[in-house]
Amino acid sequence: MLRFDASLEDCLATIQQAIRWQQTRLGQKNFSTYPTRPMTSQIYLPAADQQFLSHVPWWDGTRITHGFSAGAETGAGEPINGGEPNVWVDSDLGRVYYYDWN
Repeated sequence: MLRFDASLEDCLATIQQAIRWQQTRLGQKNFSTYPTRPMTSQIYLPAADQQFLSHVPWWDGTRITHGFSAGAETGAGEPINGGEPNVWVDSDLGRVYYYDWN
């Protein structure tokens, strides 16, 4: 789980680099599985795993209204819990969010 701010151009460039990093770390080679897509509706980021992090104020309750996503989520940008990465870019704030379910 990480978050950082950057220019929108850098945020968008980070999406596939984060997916590549996560997939390489797991020994995967099919990076095209998670294309970058514009979000079709606003989403709330998934809560942190309560077993390890009980409250993350800079993450919990975060809503993204406009942006892009890639990873193991539905077309609307909603995450699917299944041991895969999720990357979201909030284009209004110039902010990247990364969540790895592993």
